[in-house]
Formats: sequence, structure tokens, C-alpha cells
Amino acid sequence: MCLAQPSTNDKKARKPYVAPSVRTLTEDDLDDYTIFDVIMPLPGTDVAYPGGKLGGRYREFLGLDGLDPDNFVRKQRWVGILIFSSYSPG
Repeated sequence: MCLAQPSTNDKKARKPYVAPSVRTLTEDDLDDYTIFDVIMPLPGTDVAYPGGKLGGRYREFLGLDGLDPDNFVRKQRWVGILIFSSYSPG
């Protein structure tokens, strides 16, 4: 299998990733936002998980795969795995 290697020019042209600023909405915010403003975290580090029932579902489903959303560094025999993530439109 061959993997394309980025040229050195491509690395210089890329802007560093900046995570979006997020906040948890409350019932008082309902008039200020629509469903199109909602983003959902993709499991990994550097994200804020929702609270309430939805946050519980995230934890439940991650737990089925033996993952802990508060600790995504998973050490295996000789490899440490770190899962970086971001947000996806809701």
C-alpha cells in the first residue's frame, strides 16, 4: 500500500486547527438559537460532551466499546492511542 506524502509546501500552507468555542444551551436560550446552530461532539479529546440524557447516551455507547470519555488515552502493549476529535453539525 502506498500513502501520498504531503509536500513541505503543503505543511506550511495549512493553518493550525482551532477548536470552535462551544457552550451548553439552557431553556432560556431557546429563542436565540435554532436546531441549525447545534453541533454534536465527535468522540475524542478536546470536546465538551452534552449533559443530561444525551450525555448519558454518549457515555453508555462509548462504554460498550470499553472507552471512557474522560480518558481517551488507551494504552495497549506497545502503542498508546490518543483519539483527537472535533464537532459535527447536529
